Amino acid sequence: MSRSLRVSTALAVAAVCCSGFLPGGTGARVAIAQESVLTELYGEGVHAYHSHDLIRAYDLFTRAIDGGLNDPRAYYFRGLTAIESGRSYEAEEDFRAGAAIEARNGTGASVGRALTRVQGTSRMMIEKARTEGRLSAQAEMAADAERRYSGQRAVEAEVLQAPPTPRPRPVMPGVQPLPVPVAGAPSPFDNDSAAGQPKVQSADALEDAMVDPFADDGAPAPGTAPAGDAPAMDAADPFAAPPAGGAPAADPFGADPFGS
Repeated sequence: MSRSLRVSTALAVAAVCCSGFLPGGTGARVAIAQESVLTELYGEGVHAYHSHDLIRAYDLFTRAIDGGLNDPRAYYFRGLTAIESGRSYEAEEDFRAGAAIEARNGTGASVGRALTRVQGTSRMMIEKARTEGRLSAQAEMAADAERRYSGQRAVEAEVLQAPPTPRPRPVMPGVQPLPVPVAGAPSPFDNDSAAGQPKVQSADALEDAMVDPFADDGAPAPGTAPAGDAPAMDAADPFAAPPAGGAPAADPFGADPFGS
């Protein structure tokens, strides 16, 4: 183990030990210390790989992965180490595992920088695994969305088919609630003749509109003589001129009531 790794491990152990005397945040401190140690193991493994120390590199990457390092680069480099050691099948498994983590976490930029020095067939295998991982992640997301949407549609259909729940009528203090009508009870708006044929009162709606309400039922028609021996009234014009040779009619307005 290198000096830097020993120092990092000692610091992590000290942080874990000291966290027991500090209130709160113990789990977070332990996780940070463990992540630091695992990241240091990965870094040492990358240096060993580029130095062609394949056995040590493979061991460091395995320790970091088994410790819980959720970094796709550790899987990619362990796969590269397995390829150069003649274990292509193990390399393909590590490439697929790293691609799945990368598709979930979205750490493409850091992966591209780490793999800058890796070229040739090994890089092509990694890129193929990365593409398949992205497609698989997209298909899984689409399937999850479809399941959620199908469940939502099923719930909506169940709600629409269920009969509505009657809500209680609000009661105000001091106000007598109206009686609830009973099915089949008579209504004041029911038509009495609903059971039979409707009756027409009159075919002419204006039949009685021209009758004089002030006319006397026993009065004679205009221009006719009244009943009995009473002489008929002259229907002539009272303002007509007198006949020729006759005496003029007396002027009813001729006498001066004031004697002038």
